[in-house]
Amino acid sequence: MADDRAPTGIYGLDLLIDGGFPRGSLILLAGNPGTGKTIFSAQYIYRGVKEYGEPGIYVSLCESRDAFYKSMMRFGFAFSRLEETGDFRFLDLVTMKGKGVTQIIRMIIDAVYEMKAKRLVIDSFSALVQALEKPIDARILLQTILSRIIRTVKCTTILVSEVPFGSERIGASVEEFVADGVIILRKGEHGEGRLARELSITKMRGTRLTQPLYFFTLEGGFRVFQPLELQRYERKGKFRPITDPPGRFSTGSNDLDRILGGGYPKGGIVLFEIGENISNFNWQLILFPTLANFIANNRGCLIVPIGGSDAGLLASKMKRMYGFTDDELNGLLRVFGLSAGDGMESPYLIKVKGEDIMEDYAVWVRTIEELKNRTGQPILEFVSIDMMEITYGIRGLRRLLGMAVARTRREGNLTIGIVGPGVEHVSKRAAALSDIHLKLIRDHGTPLLYGCKPRTALYAVEIDQASPYPLPRLTQMT
Repeated sequence: MADDRAPTGIYGLDLLIDGGFPRGSLILLAGNPGTGKTIFSAQYIYRGVKEYGEPGIYVSLCESRDAFYKSMMRFGFAFSRLEETGDFRFLDLVTMKGKGVTQIIRMIIDAVYEMKAKRLVIDSFSALVQALEKPIDARILLQTILSRIIRTVKCTTILVSEVPFGSERIGASVEEFVADGVIILRKGEHGEGRLARELSITKMRGTRLTQPLYFFTLEGGFRVFQPLELQRYERKGKFRPITDPPGRFSTGSNDLDRILGGGYPKGGIVLFEIGENISNFNWQLILFPTLANFIANNRGCLIVPIGGSDAGLLASKMKRMYGFTDDELNGLLRVFGLSAGDGMESPYLIKVKGEDIMEDYAVWVRTIEELKNRTGQPILEFVSIDMMEITYGIRGLRRLLGMAVARTRREGNLTIGIVGPGVEHVSKRAAALSDIHLKLIRDHGTPLLYGCKPRTALYAVEIDQASPYPLPRLTQMT
């Protein structure tokens, strides 16, 4: 780690702030009650000791030692053990608030020098300010005492400040001007009224900030979600199939299977709706594992691709991302050519004219029967609903959907329809026919997945770095 930076111990944050907080800096952490300030601060101290060997002090003017230790154990933060080794100290000053700020500050400073602490949290500075006689004393306190001493011993400090509900004011309104860094935590709603948490970095001395807002979660600790473009992956193995649970098809992703109660229903219709600013890789990270799991289980797949894709490109991605061979794809993958880009010859390509819907549907059915006869198993039909409407019009699309839905349910196959933004009239019709309705949106650089049918929480989409091939890591926004 760089000598001029103190890694935060907050998952995902250091990459966004050049490696950590400037060492010896004063960081203001503000937010409404319940936004995660104490968890952030505790994780900063705990991982500072455990992972970076930096002694830390947690000063609490709001919560007793026993209550703090008990609540932090659910995140795996065993502070009592750190205290036994002398690397951590908890200053319970809840009962000291009425005894004067000077005495409290002296106790904090003495503890910092005695322990040679490198990390300090004061939770909360708002409670400390309440004991001051005049508002101007808050600036004096920060500038002449805390700030100078902290910088002298290079003790990187977090000041926690409460923001009352309905207010935009932070503490005594002087902390953000004196502090070297300002981080604000908020709770809000995204994805049609689902809980989402946002972290705003409004100031960080000597740091290049690329965007102001990020999502975070408290699931398993404080984690900040990086924009998906910052995440990298490298395939290190071939796709390994997941066994289907009773009455279900696995999605190819353990995370998505868990969210959907085991996977997609056999004979089921799935609508996958994508919002604006969703790249091909964003939605492919969710849906391609299902395609891969069908192929790995020796099941046929018929695809009507979205615009800009063709048979060769799809096959190339399945080989590159999941390690399938040409022989495996030749026998199991079929791609309908409905656009001019599908003119290239390919063993996977099924050419249709795109003029007479019943003529093309007859080819579709024959292809399905050929795949089922070859494998003796159900198949996956992956259909770009947008492309079908462009080709056959809204009436043709409705007729095709009706026939496809009836056949899928009758034969026990799986049909996944994908629809893009701006075609609400299509998505409403498809949603009414679906058993599963998922939506993928994007904000602050992070794709967010949620279920409308069944209704689910909001999940941030990341690349599962522990997987040898691209799989989504889905973390609930709690």
